[in-house]
Amino acid sequence: MWSPKSKEVKKTIDKHRSVRVDRRNDVVSRNESEQESDANILPPPPPHFTALKGKPVFRSDPEPPWYHFRFSYRDIMEDLYMWEWLLQQTEVRRSLSAYGLSESFFQSYYDEEEAERILKKGFFRYDKDGYICTDYNAVLRYYHKYTEPLYVLLKKKVGDDAPLTDYIEELLRFCQDIPYKRPGDYYGNKYIWDFYTPVHIMLEREGDCDSKSVLFASVLMHDRRFRDKIVYITVAGHLLLGIEGEPNPYQDWVDFQGKKYIICDPVGPAHTAFGVPAWDYGPVLNIEKASLN
Repeated sequence: MWSPKSKEVKKTIDKHRSVRVDRRNDVVSRNESEQESDANILPPPPPHFTALKGKPVFRSDPEPPWYHFRFSYRDIMEDLYMWEWLLQQTEVRRSLSAYGLSESFFQSYYDEEEAERILKKGFFRYDKDGYICTDYNAVLRYYHKYTEPLYVLLKKKVGDDAPLTDYIEELLRFCQDIPYKRPGDYYGNKYIWDFYTPVHIMLEREGDCDSKSVLFASVLMHDRRFRDKIVYITVAGHLLLGIEGEPNPYQDWVDFQGKKYIICDPVGPAHTAFGVPAWDYGPVLNIEKASLN
């Protein structure tokens, strides 16, 4: 049953709804009617990176049967590199349509059990105060396979034998250089709660704090050494990450369940290092374990 808080959310949606009339409508609608089979598509060429000269590049081009992604960033030496990878178009469309809630959800009556079932299917849940929010771990689990090319590129760039901190610093730079922009409430005909999944970021070439944090966690957790080592840290108006470890005297950290987690902020555009806050965050409001289970 809808609570007064849910009605307030509905009013907020009606007041602040932001619909971008662009290719995202085409991407989502085509997925609903698409019948093509991708069983006979050959595997894509392996992801690769190149050194760049000139301007940064952020592209997501449809090249059937693939989407061809090109994202550039400056590494810790301030050298410009570009990562390139491919994903099947059918998989991209399927993943985009999976996340979000249809408008009918806010226009219909559901009992509590049915409402929770619909929320779960769209990767949402109720938070501790009874408000609807994105279930970051549900997103992490579903979209994890789509970020594997980025982990392959990360390993190629820093090397198999590099210290774990090199993986963190390199991936921080990659995520921080993705242009910052809040997603808005709607993507096509789906309500997305101002959040982009990793595939949305790839296609739209932009993201905000929680979107980039989930992308960062998804990529890093392809390495089993980082499994069960990452937490989401919520502060006023912002989400960042913490990674379990022993901080040096210059690194900020938080305590969670008796363990130290060094702060890690992928939001950008500033190149803040591992353990360095992007600004004075104020008090921590919540900490939650990032989990693929």
